[in-house]
Amino acid sequence: MGQVGILDCWRKGFNTPNGLLLIRIHIQRYVIIAASAEMIKEQTRKQSSKMKLTCNFGHLLVLRWAFVFVMVVVVVSANDADLSKPKPRQLLLTEGQLKDTTLRKIQEKKPLTRREKEEVANAERETYEKWRGQGFDEVGHSKAAQMLRQYKLRNKRKRGILRKQESSLAQVLFPRVSPEEYFVGEEITMYAGLVESKRTQVPFLVFDLPGFYEKRERQGKKKFRMSSNLGSRLQGHNLKPTSFDLVVGKDVPCTPFSLTITIQGKMLRWLRKLIEQQYRVHFQLDGLPVLMRSRELNSAVRGYPVGFKSPGWPRAVSYLYNHLKFTITYHEDPTQFEGLRITGFDVRPVSIAHDMPPSVPDIASCHGFGVENDPSKYLALDVDSKGGVPVVFTYDVRWEKNDLEWTDRWDVYLVGSPDDDIHYYIIVNSLMIVLFMTGAIATIIIRTLRKDIAGHN
Repeated sequence: MGQVGILDCWRKGFNTPNGLLLIRIHIQRYVIIAASAEMIKEQTRKQSSKMKLTCNFGHLLVLRWAFVFVMVVVVVSANDADLSKPKPRQLLLTEGQLKDTTLRKIQEKKPLTRREKEEVANAERETYEKWRGQGFDEVGHSKAAQMLRQYKLRNKRKRGILRKQESSLAQVLFPRVSPEEYFVGEEITMYAGLVESKRTQVPFLVFDLPGFYEKRERQGKKKFRMSSNLGSRLQGHNLKPTSFDLVVGKDVPCTPFSLTITIQGKMLRWLRKLIEQQYRVHFQLDGLPVLMRSRELNSAVRGYPVGFKSPGWPRAVSYLYNHLKFTITYHEDPTQFEGLRITGFDVRPVSIAHDMPPSVPDIASCHGFGVENDPSKYLALDVDSKGGVPVVFTYDVRWEKNDLEWTDRWDVYLVGSPDDDIHYYIIVNSLMIVLFMTGAIATIIIRTLRKDIAGHN
């Protein structure tokens, strides 16, 4: 309509009085439209340049974080270089079990065929059954026990999804955890955990018990604090340092921990109850839980009992463990690392009624490392005893060197404690309950907020 109006005005010329005014109005309208179009083009160009700048900035952020991730992986891999390639497992074989060709391939580290792998597996199974039949245990410190443990845990030592490779239990259970080296003469701290029982769900603190469990000030020593992971926090494991005097590489003969303590009344009855309910005391050293080994029973159990109960008539008698024999094993390899690495932390409790001397250092029954369990000297917790039961708590420490490497120190914990295996049924049951509850709650929320969601959509 604007073009028609302008042509009519030019055709009529300036004969009409309003012709010039109409031409001016149409020209101004076209000027405004052209200016608006230029403004729109300019705004579109600016927005496109901003979008390009934003995309370039986002790409830079992605590249930056990718570079940081790569650097972290490189640093962690460098720190874990000594554990990345563990030594291969020593095959449980004896002379003459394999063919010459198979044995030659194993020595030259060449890949085996399927038939040769079956031959090796059958030979290892025969050797395992033969050694176990001869009385070899799996929880000891000998080379044979170590080979039996590695054979029994051969499937757990592999990791990977498609192509599983042989590894160590330290990498499978605690990936990226590096060992800690100690030097002879260095002070080391033992930590106390909880007093727990599988019969009840009520734990107690170690320092609630009498004797060497009591807190003492560490005079002249700095305070130690052990870092705990998320699992320990959730389970309530608050490890605290104990007052045992431990020095790396230094044997400690029988040493009284405290003065003579008289246990009576409520404390005596409580200790008898703990013994009846099979409570166990847990300590920890260099991340290793204290372990009770039994080569006769081929078992290794974490912690040690507060005491034991003997069957008797007309009533059973409870005995208290008041002497601890600690054995700390370590490994040295000057070609790989400096100092020594702790590979085992064992304890053997002893119940002994020490002779009551006028002063603690003069205990005749506490000298050297000869304190052993003797049925004639067991320390009985007799409730009917007048004046309570006098107790002296003692301990001794031995450091022993062995060939067990740091990466294999967790083998005995999985072999000797069958109750510590992963309960897959319980895990699957818990996951199913979580999924069911999540679905039920999501359904309720969707039904409640369906109208609001529909209105927003």
